[in-house]
Amino acid sequence: MGNFNDPGVAAALGNTGAPSADFKPKNIVWGCFLPKALELSAAEMATSATFFTKMQALVILPSATRARPFGKFDNPEDKSEATVYETTKYGSKLFVRDGKYIWRFSIVGCGVGWLSSLQTLNQTASQKIIFADSANVVFGTKSTAVTGGMKGFSIENVEFEKWTMNDGSKTTGYYFEITLANPEELNKGNCVFLPLTSDPAESIKGIIDVDLVLGTLTPASKISIKVVERYSRVNLYSLYSALLNDENAWVVTKAGAAVTPASHQLVAAEEAIELTLTTPAGEHVFSLASTSALDTLGIGGPPDNGFESGTLSATFVQP
Repeated sequence: MGNFNDPGVAAALGNTGAPSADFKPKNIVWGCFLPKALELSAAEMATSATFFTKMQALVILPSATRARPFGKFDNPEDKSEATVYETTKYGSKLFVRDGKYIWRFSIVGCGVGWLSSLQTLNQTASQKIIFADSANVVFGTKSTAVTGGMKGFSIENVEFEKWTMNDGSKTTGYYFEITLANPEELNKGNCVFLPLTSDPAESIKGIIDVDLVLGTLTPASKISIKVVERYSRVNLYSLYSALLNDENAWVVTKAGAAVTPASHQLVAAEEAIELTLTTPAGEHVFSLASTSALDTLGIGGPPDNGFESGTLSATFVQP
């Protein structure tokens, strides 16, 4: 017959000695969204170098599998919930659940344009997140599919807030608030950390959006295109003109089918790249090659920002 005072569940109690060294998180200053299914392996978490190598590869992948770093953070506000208990009518306190971690930060160096890109991640259900502190220690939670690995913390909600007004005593404010879905991922031996040899914000950088701007269109055969950063409007010509003057840097299509330019050249007066097509007719769509392809050509990419372009449509008419 069972003992009614014994619930029958063996509790594995931990030891209580203080270790000689431990992870004591400092100011959280950086974050990186990771695809929900992504888990870093033990080998990728073995050293700072292997971590940087993996993360730098992730930031230039196609959108669905890409890492999205952002930061730095300041003005932290801990809005986390306390542990939730039920108080019975007889005065007993019964554990209900752990309170959720809710953190709010300002984003250093943000502007309205960058904020608009970050706001596309609001209420995301496809991402998890890792963080790094001011001592360059990156941390996430234990992998479930990969022994010895790390994955991002589960997100219940993330909100990149509307910017707040500069009132003459403080600057325009750019804030985000994140609610982590599972407090156990940061506690009970589930938090995984790795000291890095340098600031991740300097080596793991997000992709910068660029626009393709029409220079001159010669309807029978030619088009010159400027490549400018979307928000700063900086023209990439001064940095990458020679590298952009390469057909491998460009994707041209007509009705979804690939078109190969006949030639290409620099147009210094316009700070543009001119592409010549062979007797083109109708609408053509121009874009830069993928971020990883541009990286291979030496146009952006880790440890600097990568680039991703929008498209430019132009219609050619034969005389």
